Amino acid sequence: MQPNILLSFIVPVYNAENTLAKCIDSILAQPEKVFEIILLNDGSGDNSQLIIDKYVLENPSIVKAFIQENSGPGSTRNFGIQNANGIYIAFVDSDDYIEPNYINVVKTHIDEHDADMVIISYYRMYNRKQSLLERFHKFSNFDLYNQPIEIKTKPQMLCDIEVACWLRIVKRELFLADENLFFSSNSLAEDLEASLKWYINTKVIVVSPIKLYNYIIKTNTLNFNTGFISQYINIIESVCNYYKAKSQFNYYFEELEYMFAKHMLIANLLRLRASKQEAKFEQFITMRKSLLQYFPQYAKNKYFKNDPIYIRAAIYISYYFPKLFYPIL
Repeated sequence: MQPNILLSFIVPVYNAENTLAKCIDSILAQPEKVFEIILLNDGSGDNSQLIIDKYVLENPSIVKAFIQENSGPGSTRNFGIQNANGIYIAFVDSDDYIEPNYINVVKTHIDEHDADMVIISYYRMYNRKQSLLERFHKFSNFDLYNQPIEIKTKPQMLCDIEVACWLRIVKRELFLADENLFFSSNSLAEDLEASLKWYINTKVIVVSPIKLYNYIIKTNTLNFNTGFISQYINIIESVCNYYKAKSQFNYYFEELEYMFAKHMLIANLLRLRASKQEAKFEQFITMRKSLLQYFPQYAKNKYFKNDPIYIRAAIYISYYFPKLFYPIL
């Protein structure tokens, strides 16, 4: 490993010819050149590779590039991690970009606390009309900033901070020590699965209130294929079994219960409603049954009392009167 590489930026690329240059430029603009950029062409069918080639030619000491057959974001990030040289791993999606002070802020937290994970804040950038929920919903609720945190002393972190992998800068040695911390091949919610596993392998976490990442929210392109239902069922099984193997399931039971109830039921309720699939209600019930296998009393979770009324109502109805969702779906 080259000692001057603090961060390896992992950038999966799939048909990103319209956004990739801005993404890469935002990383190259960082004043401290203590990083490498790993560009991973995940089977793009546009001109993304031409853009990648240009940046490799112009910045051969910083930019590395790989081409692979399309395998999805999780598998692509894994390949990047395996070929990284940095002490820490950072993730950037090819349609997003970072702020000029990204590395300065992250490096300060690393130098001061030797953090295993740094969690950053971000801007939500819409290139479409915002929904009512997006205008008023508070996506993160954590407020303990700029200090070292041990996850066991603040288990509510699992509930209060979003699961996107690009919010987290993680020590590469965590992946080398446990292959279960790599991403799964799921095409949806792979961030949820990975992030929950990363938490219990850290000693020190630092959360920064400074917004360093620009998340571009486009027209809904979620995969509404019925396959994503089984993926969520696989994810809850994977995470819960991992926590059990680490003897941490009971300790974090309420946090896991809250996270999976919201992600499996509330998030997928919106996805199912927007889809054109038949048997939407049956798919919703399938997820509910899977959730009940691990968390039979999920509606009584203590964390829901802090959520907006519309989330509490949806959870209550899904638990006691799930048939009421039939006309909605």
